[in-house]
Amino acid sequence: MPLPVLALMTTAIHSALDDWSTGKNEAAKNKSTHDMYAPVYRDHLANLVRFNEKAPAAVAKLRTSLWETVWSSTGRVLHDDANVCIDDDIVAEAEALA
Repeated sequence: MPLPVLALMTTAIHSALDDWSTGKNEAAKNKSTHDMYAPVYRDHLANLVRFNEKAPAAVAKLRTSLWETVWSSTGRVLHDDANVCIDDDIVAEAEALA
């Protein structure tokens, strides 16, 4: 799982915790704006990058564990030989549509 995805997940959790900061769900009051949470995301990403620089094996284990846990929660099997490459024609089509 890429570090930016982990940073986004932790930012979403941060936002959810803010929703409950009073002990009641106040999501309607928490306007999850770019201005409010972009700095939180950048801080989480910077911490993950620093952690990865200092303890790459630990971060690799965390990333693998999170990926396997999330994938297994779907009830589907991800085969070791699964082809996860995107064909060039799909990439070209997406670029043409952009």
